[in-house]
Amino acid sequence: MNRLPRILVVDDRHANLIAMQRLLKKVPVQVVLAQSGEAALALCMRDSFALALIDVHMPNMDGFELAGYLRGTDKTRKMPLIFVTASLTEELHSLRGYQSGAVDYILKPIDDRILLSKVGVFLELYNTQEELQRHRDHLFALVAERTASLEKAHTELRTLNRYLNRVREEERGHIARTIHDEMGNTLAHQKMTIEWLQLNRLDHEQLQRELESLKCQVENAIVKVRDITRMLRPPILDQCGLPAALEWQATEFEKSSGVPCLVDIESAEVVMDADRTIAMFRILQESLTNVALHAQASEVRVSFSRMGDWVRLIVDDNGCGIPDEILIDPHRNMGLRGMEERACQNGGELHVESSPAGTRITASVPVHDLGAGERR
Repeated sequence: MNRLPRILVVDDRHANLIAMQRLLKKVPVQVVLAQSGEAALALCMRDSFALALIDVHMPNMDGFELAGYLRGTDKTRKMPLIFVTASLTEELHSLRGYQSGAVDYILKPIDDRILLSKVGVFLELYNTQEELQRHRDHLFALVAERTASLEKAHTELRTLNRYLNRVREEERGHIARTIHDEMGNTLAHQKMTIEWLQLNRLDHEQLQRELESLKCQVENAIVKVRDITRMLRPPILDQCGLPAALEWQATEFEKSSGVPCLVDIESAEVVMDADRTIAMFRILQESLTNVALHAQASEVRVSFSRMGDWVRLIVDDNGCGIPDEILIDPHRNMGLRGMEERACQNGGELHVESSPAGTRITASVPVHDLGAGERR
């Protein structure tokens, strides 16, 4: 609840203060009384006022001197001042008051209608300024919040980009080592075998044995090339579509990890563009990789279904779950953030639910154009 506007009444006579307080009861304000210029100045240093009604003639510090002090500090420079006086017989007297910072005069004896009218005008102005200030403060707070949010998002995006670049380089390094260690050695051995055959005259039986050995080496090389190709992009993804590729990946996971992986494909006829297809396939790959590395699960369930213009992939495991500190820390859940980014880049979304009883990852993307997904 907002505090009532405060009006300061300054007069050296107690009776005048009480009379002014009684008159101002008709307006929604809090009246603060000061019986000297010094007391009024001290009050103004401690609190803010919507308006000050100041008696001109006071001992020690008169109204003009008080107004001069009030106009000399930043805290009170803009506070409206109304002088209360018995007469304005001299033009110089009036001019001095305005030069001291007065915005108006009220003559004694006070007409309560004039007093309340003038006070009402300044209160309305004060309330308007306060409302504008509240809006300004609210806007500044929103801007600061949005700025902090954008800076946080930029930081997280840079962190995610570094993570994705690191993963990409690690994949390239793994592929390079695989080609060098396996294919390089195999091809070098085959080259040496061919050169040896060229230099040596062999009888038919010996030649057949060497050719058979060379044939086996070539067949092994073909198998390794196919393995590397599947690691980069499984041909089944292009030849048979996403549902078949998901089943194949689940089977490969089960073979390599020994963890049973149950697959439920509700819709085998799903046609998506290449970007969304590879995104969903990679999400499954990364999910199963996380299960193998961290989940300590004894079973995984993969389901794939279509709901109208959307497809949904769910990966459930009964493992140990993902600790909360990893879920809420953007720097420690880069794998999850990478999967989320894949889904979002294709107009979809990704949700992670985890507990000590297991983890569920749900990825959804639109089947048709991106606009249809955004309108959903």
